[in-house]
Amino acid sequence: MDEFEASMRDPLIKAIHESGVEYDDVEEYLHALHAPSRNAAMREINPTAAELQDRTDKLSARRDALVNDPDVAEYLKLRRELRQAEGDIEDGIADATLPVMIRMDIMKLKKTPSVNDYTGTLDELRALRLVKPFEGDNTALSGMSNEEAAAVLAKIDANGTRKALERVSAIVDGITSKTRQIFMDAGLETPETIQAWNEKYEHYVPLHRDEVGGDSNMPRIGQGFNIRGRESKRATGSNREVTDILAHVVAQHEAAIIRAEKTKVDQALFKFAQTNPDPALWTLDTAPMIRTVEGVRLGGEPRRSDLQGPGECPEPRAPVCLISHIFFLIRFQLLHLFQESGPHPIPELLVGHG
Repeated sequence: MDEFEASMRDPLIKAIHESGVEYDDVEEYLHALHAPSRNAAMREINPTAAELQDRTDKLSARRDALVNDPDVAEYLKLRRELRQAEGDIEDGIADATLPVMIRMDIMKLKKTPSVNDYTGTLDELRALRLVKPFEGDNTALSGMSNEEAAAVLAKIDANGTRKALERVSAIVDGITSKTRQIFMDAGLETPETIQAWNEKYEHYVPLHRDEVGGDSNMPRIGQGFNIRGRESKRATGSNREVTDILAHVVAQHEAAIIRAEKTKVDQALFKFAQTNPDPALWTLDTAPMIRTVEGVRLGGEPRRSDLQGPGECPEPRAPVCLISHIFFLIRFQLLHLFQESGPHPIPELLVGHG
């Protein structure tokens, strides 16, 4: 934490001070840099009824065209045969090995480009059916329209503050990049997720809004285990005013540092449980698999034969969630053992994380 404050936070404060630009104007500039890419991303996941229908029509047309592909036709034929074989087994008129052979052929076809495209298209159509159309203007869900962002950038050119503000922006980009690197190094996010984040957003800054009853969006950095999920949360967009951009940039980085340190303890405990199996004390959890497209859940757990299909990914639970689940199970079991073994002082480790 001291290294972050000396190498990044303090230089950021100094750069803002030396720029001679008002604090609110600095945040407005950072918002304007990020707004166009955030607006595009938010519009994509918040389509209006007309946009939703247009996407559905295009996907339906692509699906219908792919049906004529030889590999897709064979895939659909085998799917029908698999359903028939499963029914025949249930009726006692087919051998149990028949579906296994058909599934193997289906899995081979799923690896072909046309079948992969077809099944991916079906998943996208299923996901769109669950999307509620956005009502209102979905073009400025970053809290600043593209036109407003352009006006802000034009203003700094006119008043000659661009160079000073670009220095501030470079430091903020550096903090954001380092925060993401901490997530990857600690195993809290995958490189693929971070790369997708980098590609989707330019000059990323957190865009939080004041909530009723106080600011509930600040990252948690106090005592306790925060195990609520992935580090890169899915943004949903809002037209409300954005507040405290710089404070959230710094707070997110500090939270990442603390979360990573806590994860080291969790991971050590997890490895200990792995190498010392004892069902009486602990069990290892397994993340369930669900079908998703762009974060939209498509239903219950897929069949084992479908697990390598397109559009599937582990349920969004960071490794620390599983590890912490084990930690609390162990803590409960150990406390129980201490109570059974007589009046002994409870270890500080167990009390400290209660």
